Order: sequence, then structure tokens, then C-alpha cells
Amino acid sequence: MEYCTNNLACTAQARRQIGKLGSKSILKHISRLRQLGFTFALMLPSAAALAATQLVPAWRCNAEVLISSSFEDETLVRASLGSGGAFPQQSQITIGSTSGAVTYHYDVPAGYSPERPAPLMILLHGAAGPGGQPFAAASVRDAWAQAGLGDLIVVAQESSGSMGGWIPSADLTKLRAVLASARTRYNVDLNRIYGWGFSAGAHLMHGIALAPTGAPELFAGYGISAGALQAFVGITAPQNAPRKVPLHIHQGVDDGVVPLKIVQADVVRFQSAGWISEFGPSQNLYFETFNGGHEFENTHAQRIWLDLCRFAEVANQPMAK
Repeated sequence: MEYCTNNLACTAQARRQIGKLGSKSILKHISRLRQLGFTFALMLPSAAALAATQLVPAWRCNAEVLISSSFEDETLVRASLGSGGAFPQQSQITIGSTSGAVTYHYDVPAGYSPERPAPLMILLHGAAGPGGQPFAAASVRDAWAQAGLGDLIVVAQESSGSMGGWIPSADLTKLRAVLASARTRYNVDLNRIYGWGFSAGAHLMHGIALAPTGAPELFAGYGISAGALQAFVGITAPQNAPRKVPLHIHQGVDDGVVPLKIVQADVVRFQSAGWISEFGPSQNLYFETFNGGHEFENTHAQRIWLDLCRFAEVANQPMAK
């Protein structure tokens, strides 16, 4: 089944405005999902053993310092040792997976050096409309690339649905293939892989990061723009999550598709489940609003990355020294 939350969004006109789902309320989107019979637990494969969240040194988030510094704490670095990919480069590539071919659009910045494992951000676009996936994926890639985030590699996967939406079971399998491809072509810090989604992509990203049947082990942190728990994975997901993945929620105060009050209720649910929003070394929940609607731009990417960049997920595996 294809994950497309609004018939209006699944039209060619949707290509003109990334992730725009139309003027219907999110409650109608949810009703549509229920009519389609979505059951998250049946859509995604089981997660692997989970990792522990740790903080990397603050200078690792400073693009200027990165250029001239060696790693002070290599115990938090796990290099993929990938090689062969051109850099700096902005392009796209189509690869195979067990769920079929998938195209991803990527940006490897000028700050990347193959001698230094780089963080990587997976991007999930909003509902694109029929045939609109290339434009949608390239657009979110460009917004993140234009944010000037040091050595961060960004990778925007195209959704599988014929109507421009996401098919959770297939697209999670493809996401894993995209990660495998990127970390083979570039030297990626496997402890610093992050996820972000906009609108329909944000709804799905919540599910991937929170559901036991998703892939909560993949990310050191994740970001949500115009996304809601109840649109896909459900409002109890934080309480049942096997791991408290650090999270930044970014929301327009005038969003007519995903209303602010619904997102504010999600923040409370995360707090009740044990995420910490108070400023300090233990903080792992960030909530920020902006004056605007159902939209995303590079300044939002800067704010999200500022909060997520210090987190690393340290797996129970030997790490590169």
C-alpha cells in the first residue's frame, strides 16, 4: 500500500510545492490512512540490537574547526572506510535493492575529506504527486545542501509509490540499501547517521525511529518538519519506543495541514515518555516553531542540525581508531 495522505497531494500539481498535502486537516488524512488499513507493525521488518546515545565534542559541529582539527576523541568514531565517490559532488544515483530499484539524490560538500569520517543525513520528502519524486527529493536535498553544514553528507531517497507517496515496507528496505551504497562510496561515520522528514516523510520518519518493528537502531538523532505521530505510527509510539532517539521537531505556527496544536500535543507525549526538553547535558528533545506554514527551507535545516549534530549512537561493535 502506498503512503499518500491526501488525494489532492497525489496529483501532478503537487510537484509545484514539495510535500504540500492540500487544505484538508490532518484528521482527514488520518481517517484516510485508517480506511486504507495501515498497520505499522506489519509493514516494517524487525529492528536489530539497539545502540547507546553519546555526545561528541562540541567542536565537531563547527565547520571551520573541522577543517583544521584532528579527532580529539576517536572512541566515538566508527568509519565506514568507503571510497571511490567523487567529491565535492551533487548528483543522483539509482541502485538495486530486494524491494526493487531506488534513486537517491545526494550532496557531498566541499568540507568532506575521505581522511575524516563524515556524518550523514537521510532525507524523506513530502507527498510528491504522480511522477514528482525526483523533483521532491532533489528539492529537499538542495535545501539541506544550501544550509552550509560543514562536512555533512545529505542523501534524499525517492519514495516508491506510483502516486508519489511512501510504501513503508518497501521504502525502509530501500533506505537500508541507500545507506549501504552511500557508506561504500564515501567514508561515513557510522555512529553519526541521522534522519529527517517533511510532512508525509516526517510521519514515516517518526515510525522508523520509534517503532520496535521499524529501525530505531539506525539513527543518532532525527528531525521532524510538519509531521505528526497520529498520522502514521500512533500517539503511543514514544511510550512504547525501545530507544529514546534524540529528536528535533520544527513546526510552522500557521501550518494548515499539520496544525501546531497537534504537534504541541506530540511534544507533551515525548516528555511524558521520558524525553528531556530542559536545557542541559541530558536534553534530547528540541521543539522550535517559526512564522510560516507547511514549508521547509535551508534556515530550518541549520536549526535542526545545530541540535542534532552532537549526538552519536555507539553500537556494540568495534570502532575504528
